[in-house]
Amino acid sequence: MKVNDFDYELPEERIARRPPAERTAARLLELAGDDFVDRTVRELPALVRPGDVWVVNDTRVIPARLLGRKASGGRVELLLLEPMGEPAGEANVWRAWGRANKPLKPGTRIGIADDFTAEVLAREGKDVRVRLHAPDVAAAIERHGHMPLPPYIDRPDTEEDRARYQTVFARHPGAVAAPTAGLHLTRELMRAMEDAGARFARVTLHVGPGTFQPVQVERVSEHVMHAERYAVPAETARLVNEARKQGARIVAVGTTSLRTLEAAGADGWLRAGEGRTDLFITPGYRFRIVDALLTNFHLPRSTLLMLAAAIERHGHMPLPPYIDRPDTEEDRARYQTVFARHPGAVAAPTAGLHLTRELMRAMEDAGARFARVTLHVGPGTFQPVQVERVSEHVMHAERYAVPAETARLVNEARKQGARIVAVGTTSLRTLEAAGADGWLRAGEGRTDLFITPGYRFRIVDALLTNFHLPRSTLLMLVAALAGRERVLAAYRHAIAAGYRFYSYGDAMFVSRR
Repeated sequence: MKVNDFDYELPEERIARRPPAERTAARLLELAGDDFVDRTVRELPALVRPGDVWVVNDTRVIPARLLGRKASGGRVELLLLEPMGEPAGEANVWRAWGRANKPLKPGTRIGIADDFTAEVLAREGKDVRVRLHAPDVAAAIERHGHMPLPPYIDRPDTEEDRARYQTVFARHPGAVAAPTAGLHLTRELMRAMEDAGARFARVTLHVGPGTFQPVQVERVSEHVMHAERYAVPAETARLVNEARKQGARIVAVGTTSLRTLEAAGADGWLRAGEGRTDLFITPGYRFRIVDALLTNFHLPRSTLLMLAAAIERHGHMPLPPYIDRPDTEEDRARYQTVFARHPGAVAAPTAGLHLTRELMRAMEDAGARFARVTLHVGPGTFQPVQVERVSEHVMHAERYAVPAETARLVNEARKQGARIVAVGTTSLRTLEAAGADGWLRAGEGRTDLFITPGYRFRIVDALLTNFHLPRSTLLMLVAALAGRERVLAAYRHAIAAGYRFYSYGDAMFVSRR
């Protein structure tokens, strides 16, 4: 990729040099599949899905721009980047960018205020190391420093910027640029999003000045990314990982939150702790944690624009071959059960597609109890049996898991003589594979159990299932439960009565003979 691939023309009048009157008055462009939807930030609750985790960056922008003069009278501007700690007993030492009419030399003293000075300790190119002197250095920075507005906001900072170039959830001082996507959120808007089903979590990434730097090389792969400090609280890691197990979306509020989540979640699970990241995300990157992004519009040729381009959705829903059309945005919701939690299937457990939360509550009111198992459906579910004799067919193996609570509930129900109803053939195969001795065992495993007429069921009494392909292992399983002739007669009736077949089709309820 070339950097020119991320260039565009921006009229000067389209650059926002002052904040809107209200944070939530900003406009919002939603990328919905291939369509664009014009909204306002106030409409964010409409984009929330129940269970979402929206992750904000709670870094606090410090007034890091210090203006002073050398003893000779020459003007100096320092941009504080990060504290250096206290090596060899040196306190209040900062890494900074320095700008003056002549290069700043070690030993140079800079007067910022009557009781606030800076001493240059070392210089390397644009970088300088300075020691700050004041009765209370943090208070002096806060009192005499200027907000480090981006270079494209070509005006002096004002008192308003101290409030508006800061998120409402800013907590940990250290950034020299605001995580700007978060500037749109207010406490009231966040409460409305929570009412719509969102949960909020925090990370900290202290945004550095490199965020404004255009990429100077020709090829994207040659760019060296700036490193920034981050921290992930244990509670955020717990909430994000739990949401991922449940199949809920992780929404990054801003590119800084996104980079933190991906840097600390390189193996697919978010790790609590602190670190530094120079993660450079460009198109082709495989996201491990983040599903969606709230972001501002970025500079041409910038690493932020490249990141936003990377999050474009590349994967497609693996619809069955008999659904001979391209997948759509609707399929992402409808070819998924409402109780989907653990990612891993390449085909939906289609009997479960018929259930809704409301229907399940009504079934519970009628006396049903629900339990969960996991079987990651593989592509073999669509394959017709190619051999002449059923006994010669080799079944595909699939991964399954049975929670301890499900095993307890099923075994207790069997002792009481209650029915066990499998919702779909995948649930049935899991129950029978993990209950070969007549009692359901909690745990994980793989199963290639091939159920055909003559099989003796140990656990399952009834089945909710869709109508299946001819010559398929799924049709043979249903025939094993209800009898071959009875099932084929039911199929003939369904065809004559106009039932719809296969994944998005209608269902049948079968009791064991």
